[in-house]
Amino acid sequence: EALSVSDKIGIIHNKKIVQFGTPQEIFNKPKNLYIAKFLGDINKLPNSLAKELNIKVDESQIPIIRINDTHVTTKANNIALNILDISYCGDYYEVLFDYEDNSKAILVVRMQSSNYLKIGATLYLDIDPQKIMLIDN
Repeated sequence: EALSVSDKIGIIHNKKIVQFGTPQEIFNKPKNLYIAKFLGDINKLPNSLAKELNIKVDESQIPIIRINDTHVTTKANNIALNILDISYCGDYYEVLFDYEDNSKAILVVRMQSSNYLKIGATLYLDIDPQKIMLIDN
C-alpha cells in the first residue's frame, strides 16, 4: 500500500533506516535481502546460475528475481528444474522446484494449470536476465 500512495519511503530495520527513496527506487533496487523480501515475494538464485546468464556477481552479492518475473517452459534448455511440490492457490498454482544440477537451491513459480504440473516432472527456467537484481549479502 505504501508503494501506491507515497512519494518517498523509508525502510527501517533494527531501529535504523536501511533504505530511503522513491517507491520505484526501493522496489527496483533493494539494498539487501530484508528489503527485497519486505516488498514482495522473491527467489534467491544460485550465483552459478547468474554467471551462466553472463551476469557478473561476486561472493558478497545475492542474485534475486521477483516471483512474478520467474517463468518456466517445456522447451529444453540448460537450466532444468524438477517439480517438488504443487499448491493450488485459487487463480494460480504455486510450484516448488529444485535445480537438476543443484538440489539445495529452491525456486518458486506461480503459474496457471497445465498438463505439465506433476511432481517429478522436468521443466526449464525461462527468465529475462535483465530482471535479475544483485543485492548485498
